[in-house]
Order: sequence, then structure tokens, then C-alpha cells
Amino acid sequence: MYYKLSLRNMRRTASDYAIYFIMLMLSTGLMFAYNSIIFSDELMTLADNMRALSYSFVILSLTLVIVLAFMVNYATRFIINKRKREFGTYLLLGMERRTVARMFLVENIGIGLLSFAAGILLGMLLFQVFTEIIMHIFDQVYHIQVVFSLKTVLLTALYFILMYVLALWGGGRLIAKLNIYDLIYGSKYNEIFKYHHPMLYTVLFLFFASLCAGGIYRVITMFNSTVSASDGMLTLFACIVAVIVGVYGIYVCLASFIALLHNRMRRFRYRDTNLFLLRQIISKIQTNSRVMGVHAVVLTLSLCLLTMGLSIGQGFKVLAHSEAPFDVMVKIEDPDVLSFEDVLQFIDDRAPIKDSVAYKLYANNQAGYESAAFLKLSDYNRLRAQLGLDQKQLPENRFLIHAESRRIRESMEDKAVTSELKIQIGSTQLTSDVKLMFSEPIEQYRINAFEEFTFVVHDSLADSSLTPVRSNLIVTNYKPAPERLRDELNDYIRSDWLPNQQGLDPNMERPRIQTKSWTLSNSMVSFTTLSFGAMYISFVLFLIVATVLSMHQLTDSAEHRFRFDILRKLGVGQDGINRLTLKQLTLYFVFPIIVPILITVVLSASMNQVFYTFIPKPNIVVHNMLIALGSFLVLYMCFFLATYIGFKRNIASR
Repeated sequence: MYYKLSLRNMRRTASDYAIYFIMLMLSTGLMFAYNSIIFSDELMTLADNMRALSYSFVILSLTLVIVLAFMVNYATRFIINKRKREFGTYLLLGMERRTVARMFLVENIGIGLLSFAAGILLGMLLFQVFTEIIMHIFDQVYHIQVVFSLKTVLLTALYFILMYVLALWGGGRLIAKLNIYDLIYGSKYNEIFKYHHPMLYTVLFLFFASLCAGGIYRVITMFNSTVSASDGMLTLFACIVAVIVGVYGIYVCLASFIALLHNRMRRFRYRDTNLFLLRQIISKIQTNSRVMGVHAVVLTLSLCLLTMGLSIGQGFKVLAHSEAPFDVMVKIEDPDVLSFEDVLQFIDDRAPIKDSVAYKLYANNQAGYESAAFLKLSDYNRLRAQLGLDQKQLPENRFLIHAESRRIRESMEDKAVTSELKIQIGSTQLTSDVKLMFSEPIEQYRINAFEEFTFVVHDSLADSSLTPVRSNLIVTNYKPAPERLRDELNDYIRSDWLPNQQGLDPNMERPRIQTKSWTLSNSMVSFTTLSFGAMYISFVLFLIVATVLSMHQLTDSAEHRFRFDILRKLGVGQDGINRLTLKQLTLYFVFPIIVPILITVVLSASMNQVFYTFIPKPNIVVHNMLIALGSFLVLYMCFFLATYIGFKRNIASR
């Protein structure tokens, strides 16, 4: 009989469980999608260290399960508070307390099973989306395929059970502690209200707003200035603290600030049901100001993490390709390498060679040029030819500048605007200008430069007046070289080839070997881990805030239905009640996201400039900020609509 009653209650209170169901479904879907990545053989074979991604996701999931357990526990408490009178009635009729707890457990298990099944289906869809993103990051073609993994389902079930047990244990303890009087009359208790002086808290509101704005401004200026690593981290930490304190303080003082405006807007507050609306909003915000402040801080973190997570995945892919434009690169810190024939043969046996360039890097022994790298024009054009770039011409008594990055090129261009660029090589003076500056990726920072840029001069001038200091080799293969070639070539050069080369300095810096395939795959693993980890945390934080906001409003609607009954008795029709409900919920949902969205937009605009400095692709952060905000608002609207439907049902006249 009790189990039938539990099933009947589930059907009868389905709308009350809507938010709870959505939250569990989304949580399960995220866990299943990330667990599917862990057990995907196709993804794990993309790179040698791809397992590091799976280990990171396991640790992250276990941490977030505890966080989600607290969220489920909060939702469970909401349902208990919503049905206190029902449970109290059961106890008055003679039902044992443990039987009531068992009925509640059966209901939650039923909802849990349904949400778990729906979450698995959602997770399968999310896994396809995530796989497509990861394969795109690794430049692989992906075809949609349905793969069922029992390991994935079992691991997700383990996380779900762990989360559910922690949550229901707290809910069962709550039922055991409540007495019959609290269960039946708990909704009649008055809220504890503390009076805050509007003018004082308005001043504090402006102070916290200034503190938040100052922290954001300092972050923006810090990225555009040169500071040491230790000072930069300390300043960044102080700015983050200032923004967090500022956001929290804004919402703690928000109700008093609205109250001050409320007292100034006499025409507005006495129009229609605005007086009731404003008093409801002020009362709710003031009673829950600290909770709303925490919500705003968490939403700010969620939006920023989602934006940066999306940007890292796209932006650093471009950067990785710029860092490794050639199939194979070898750098020997000695100019006396006469031939790379044996090295080329070793590479060709494992990855057929299409073309290669062996060349020297030069230095100018004159004072003031110790850190400047020089390259022959013929070698420079051969390197450009390997990448399919155009060939450059160099007039007499001129030199060409290849910058390490777009940022360096723009700084050099600024200098060229104010003064002509000149260098001295022996008795020859060379000049340059903006038209002779380039910044295509030819690995100049790690291979073809000492510092941040390279000077390209005529071959005859390099042979007669410059000193060779480094031997480099660039190789282009018909097909991408296998990842293992890097380690094999590294062992060969250091163990077999270098010891047999006569005239090389035995104390020179160890040679550097890089292959494009190894660099890209292993860099992409790090970027994928950061990107998907940030998005995972972001969505979980969002679920926490959206669930708490929704259930808090539904709790209030159930406990304060009599207020709307009074409005009906005063002559307010059902359409007016619905409009009032929509306004109240809209304001309550909008207030916590105003400041987080403003902060995200401002920081994204500034970080967009920082990203563009290092990554040659414009508007990466702004583009992903729009995607993040769009995704956030769509999900937020789903929770809002579910809350609105439940709110209307709870305050309906009976």
C-alpha cells in the first residue's frame, strides 16, 4: 500500500519534481559524456599522453560528485519543506516516522531512476558533440556513431549512487529530526527581517561597485604592462579578491539601494500592483542578500570559465600550429656541422622526405648586437618555400625583419613610424621600414632567433661580416611523420650521430629536436584538458546556482500563497496575478546575472586583445564569449520557465 502511495505521490507532485528532475538529468548527462571520453578508444589513441586527460577527468568528476551531492541535498530539503504538511498529516494518522522516510526514499529512487535514464540519453548526445570538438582540435575527421560502453554506464552509475546516497542521507536525517508541529505549522513561521538604513547601504553599494570596477580595471591594465612574474601573480590575486568582495558586497547592499529608489519613485510604486511587487523583491533580496551575493560570484566564475574554456580550445590550437610549422626541426648549438646527410637518411627511412633545408644562423660581433640573430636571404626564402609562402626581395643596403609574434611586429612598426630602423654590420649601414617586416610562423622564436626577432640580410654580407653560431635542419615529409620519430631521432642524434661528428664543441647545449605531429598531439592534450575541465566546472557551477534559485522561488510560492490570495480578494484578476508573477520571477532571476554578465563582457573584451597578441586569430575570446552567453541564457531560460510554471501552480486558488 505504501509503495502505491509513493507512486501516486510521484505522479501527483510531478511538477514539484520538475526542477529536481532537470538538475539530475543534466548532471548525469555531463558525467556520462565525460566518462565516455575516458573510455573512448578512438579518442585515447589520438596522442601518446591522452591518458593524462582521462586521469584528470576522473579526479575532477570525483570532486564534483561531492559538490553535486550538496546540490541534490538542497533539492531534497526543498521537496521536504514543500510537503511538510503532508508528512505531518501522515504522522498524525499513525504512520511511523521510518515508514514516511521510506516512502520519501521510494519516491526519490523513482525520480532518480527516471532522471538517470534520461541523463544517459542526453549524455550520449553530449558525447557526440564533445567528440566532434576534440576531433576537430586534433584535425581528425569524425563520423557520428553510436557506441555503448558498459564501463561508462557503470562508472556513471557509481558516481550517481554516491551522489544520491550522500544527498538522501541528509534528507532522511531531516525528516527524523522534524516534529509534527514543525511539519504542519512550519510554513507559518515569520521571516527574520533586519532593518538596514537605505542611505548607509547605498553608500556601501557604491563603494563595493567601485571596488569591483577598480579590480577589473587593474586586471586589464596589468595585462597591457610589463611586470615581474611574482608581482604579477600578487597583483592578479589582489584584483580577483577585490572583484569577489565587490560583487558580493553589491548584492548584500542591493536591497537597500532599491529601497532608496523605491522611496523616490512615488508615481511608479503606486501604479497597478507595483507596490506589492517592489516590497516582495526588496524583502526577498534583503532576506537572501548573502545567498544572492554568493550566486553572483559563482555565476561570474562560471561564465568566465566557460568563455576561457572555449577560447583555450580554439586559440591555442592556432598557437600550436604556429609553434610547429615544419614536419621535423633540428637545432644544433654549433656552426661546424658540415653535413646532415646521415640525419636525413635516418628520417627518410621512417618518414619519406619531400624536401629539406640545412642552414646556419649568424651573429654580429659588434657591440649592441649580441642578442640579435641574422639569417641569409636565400635561407629565409627556402624556409618560406617549405610553407608555401611567397618569396621576398631585398634591395641593396636594406634588411628585413621577421618578428617572433604579431605583438613584436606591431611594436617594431611603432618604432618605424617615429624613426628609421638602422643596423650596422662592419662598415655597412642597413635600413628597414614597415614594408620589410613580416611575422608568418617559421619557428623563429625557438629555432631561428636568439630573442624575439630575426634580421634577414643579403648572403654576401652574411658570409663576409657575420659569424655563424648555430646549425639548423628543416625537413618536409610527404606524409606527417609518426609521433615516435621525435624520440627515435633524439636518441639517434645524441647517442650515435653527434659523437661521430669531428670538430663539434662537446660542451655545447644539448640539441633540440621537434616533430610537428608530436608537438601538436601533445599540446592538444593539455589544451583539451584545460578547455573541457573549465567547461565541466562551469556547467556544474551553473547548475548549482540555477537549481538553488529555482527551488528557492518555488519554496516561497508554496509558503506564501496566502499573499496572492489576499490580492485576489482585493480584486486583482488572474491575468494580473500572472503578470505580477512573471515580473517578480523575472526580476529575481535577472538581478543575479546583471553584474556577472557585465564583468564577463568587459574581461572578455580586454582578454581578446591579450589573446590576439600571442595568437594570430582575431576576436577569439569575443566570439566564444557570445557562444558562452548564448548557451548560458538558453539553459537559464529553461530553469526560469520551469520555475514560472511551478510557481503559478503553487499560488493557484484552490
